[in-house]
Amino acid sequence: MADPARRLQVLRNQLHMVNPTAGSSTSLWQEVPQAPPDAILGISEAFKKDQDPRKLNLGVGAYRTEEGKPLVLDVVRTAERRIADDPSRNKEYAAIGGDASFADLSARLAFGADSAVLRGNLNSTVQSLSGTGSLRVGGPVFFCP
Repeated sequence: MADPARRLQVLRNQLHMVNPTAGSSTSLWQEVPQAPPDAILGISEAFKKDQDPRKLNLGVGAYRTEEGKPLVLDVVRTAERRIADDPSRNKEYAAIGGDASFADLSARLAFGADSAVLRGNLNSTVQSLSGTGSLRVGGPVFFCP
């Protein structure tokens, strides 16, 4: 199904399907296979279970204290305070596609401010939680044969 508008309509229909015999909603997601466990997070779980005092966490790359706790850099704490204390910031939930100006600036960063992709309106940019998780869930839905 190559036509994006047709694919979108099919997805909308699937999201709103009702099984008349069972009287319950069916889900588009029941057809999406579960992804395999994340290898990096598996390394972190193995680290937590390891009792060897010489162990090193080779999983998620984050700064740690001597006690092995996540280290929040002072510059990050300062930025968090500035954001939290700024009365002009909108604290409402973002739209389903995320913050529009963030998405626009991200597209400019990714493609270049004067790219043919942006000039031709050939992209669709949304803000999402997590990177690889969003791609893993969205990929099979939007790029199926």
